[in-house]
Amino acid sequence: MKIFTEQVSRGKALIYDLRAIINDEKRYFIVKILPAKHQAFLQTIDKNSGFRLEDFGQILYRGWDEPEEKIKEILRKQYGMYKKH
Repeated sequence: MKIFTEQVSRGKALIYDLRAIINDEKRYFIVKILPAKHQAFLQTIDKNSGFRLEDFGQILYRGWDEPEEKIKEILRKQYGMYKKH
């Protein structure tokens, strides 16, 4: 599994945009990581082995390829992600 992440810290929110290729399909997961589990999450990502995102926090959105613009706009407003340049 190949993973790309974009992480945003705003207040106590630890929001990640995870990108993975699973069974030859591009997937994304927008995950809110619990602060108490953040370090364990980072170590697990570094190992790049199988794990359950739900063990580290809440999956806010998931889908194929890339988040829709509607989802990006919500995350832009709530967490400052996906800044337009």
